[in-house]
Amino acid sequence: MKHIISIGVEQFIEIEYTVGGSGFMTSVGLKCDEREAVSEGTLEALAAYNGAIDGLEALILAQACEGIDITTDAYKRAVISAIEGIDNNFG
Repeated sequence: MKHIISIGVEQFIEIEYTVGGSGFMTSVGLKCDEREAVSEGTLEALAAYNGAIDGLEALILAQACEGIDITTDAYKRAVISAIEGIDNNFG
């Protein structure tokens, strides 16, 4: 199966998976590569932010592969809420 979760303008997660099997994903526009975008402005904070995004992406892929329906509007709202929480902790 293939599914795209649109987060915002030029921000999305594309997941391709098999329920009960494996999968892979790509994301666009979620990770940060600018030090100034992180409040502390340090490489450690930047790595922590990107690590939090990586963790969320891994969870989404794992849930999809385990058969959790990631195509619902409620799931999309939950993902957006989680990303906003990550942004609030590091922004």
